[in-house]
Amino acid sequence: MKFIIKIVFFYFILNSFVFSQDERVVASNDFSLSGSITQVINAEDVRNVIIRCYCPNQTIKKNNDDKSLKLIIQATHDSVGYNSYQDIPSEINSNMLRFHERIIEDKIVLESQEFTYIHHAFKIDDLIINAPSDLIIKIEPISELELEGRKINE
Repeated sequence: MKFIIKIVFFYFILNSFVFSQDERVVASNDFSLSGSITQVINAEDVRNVIIRCYCPNQTIKKNNDDKSLKLIIQATHDSVGYNSYQDIPSEINSNMLRFHERIIEDKIVLESQEFTYIHHAFKIDDLIINAPSDLIIKIEPISELELEGRKINE
C-alpha cells in the first residue's frame, strides 16, 4: 500500500512539474512586432487620392520623377495582457501592412487595415507618401476609438 501511495505522490509531483513547464499555461505571452513595406500603386490615370488611416505620423512628398504613388509603411502589431495561449507570429504579414485599394473613375481610395481588439492592436506608426506633383492627396483620419473591432472588407 505504501508503494502505491508513493507512486501516486510521484505521479502528481511529476505532472505538476511537466505542466508548469508547458507554455500553454503561461498567464500572458505578450508580443510586439514591427514591420515595414513599400506599396507601389500605378497613379497614371488618377487625379485624386483619399487615404483613410489612423496613422498619427504621415509625411507627403511630391515629385515629378514618377507617375506611381509610393506608400512607405512602418507599423506595429502587438498583444498585451492576453490571458490565454496564443500563437506568436514571427513577423507582420505583408498583406496586413498593405492598404486596400478601390478605384472609382479618376480617384483611388486607400484604406489601412489598422485595428484594435481588446488586447490586440495593429497600428501604422509612420506613413510616407511619395506622390506625383499633380496628384491631389486627401487624408481622412480614423480616430483611435474607431479602430476597436474594426474589420476591412475587400
